[in-house]
Amino acid sequence: MLEQLYSLIEMLPPLEKMIVDLYLQKRSYTEIAEITGLTATNVATKISRIKKKLKKMNDETEA
Repeated sequence: MLEQLYSLIEMLPPLEKMIVDLYLQKRSYTEIAEITGLTATNVATKISRIKKKLKKMNDETEA
């Protein structure tokens, strides 16, 4: 299952992949914002959308 998650993450665009990687490293939204040049609020929104996107991608591969 973890392997499948990482393969789905690899399909994401570069910025989303970077955000997920930093998130999985347990970086704060503020730290991710500083690294990516986004605002902390935008990071939180993107993480939420990326989670939904990964869930949808996973559901489609299982169907």
